[in-house]
Amino acid sequence: MSSGKMQTVCTLPAEVLFGAVNPSGKLPETFYRRHTDCSAHVLGEFPGGDKVSYKEGVFVGYRYNDSFHVEPQFCFGHGLSYTTFQYSEAAADASEEEITIYCTVENTGKTAGKETVQVYFAPVGRKNDEPVQELKGFEKISLMPGEKKRVEIHAEPCRRKMEIRIGASSRDIRTVICTCTVF
Repeated sequence: MSSGKMQTVCTLPAEVLFGAVNPSGKLPETFYRRHTDCSAHVLGEFPGGDKVSYKEGVFVGYRYNDSFHVEPQFCFGHGLSYTTFQYSEAAADASEEEITIYCTVENTGKTAGKETVQVYFAPVGRKNDEPVQELKGFEKISLMPGEKKRVEIHAEPCRRKMEIRIGASSRDIRTVICTCTVF
């Protein structure tokens, strides 16, 4: 490996650790506090044997934790950043073809960063076999300090009353649009 490449490989972790580079990543899964918090373990599917039947259905990861009030070590969508973001001006437009969710995100910190805006639908009067909320879309944006961007996320419609939640993770909901019928 050339000395230029080696220097890049060695300095990158230091740049992240000391704030010169903002990591801006989000977790694509839930990290449990204990293995016994996992839905597969609760239902007797873990550690498993010769046959696995996946009895947890839709209650996997954040859907299980959120629906059954199990506090994770790190929730779905959790991430670290050297800056902060503020969400505002949330709205939605619905048609029979799609629903479009809007919100403005502002970088309120002093460092450039990326934010992944996540949209969850929460059924009003949910049934026992439904999760308390489900991710329906997301958008990752880059913002300089003080910069604002209008985010637009498209989702498939459904024919029932839903609360539309917009947040930075499954456990960090920043704003809720009204309870409305999403076609």
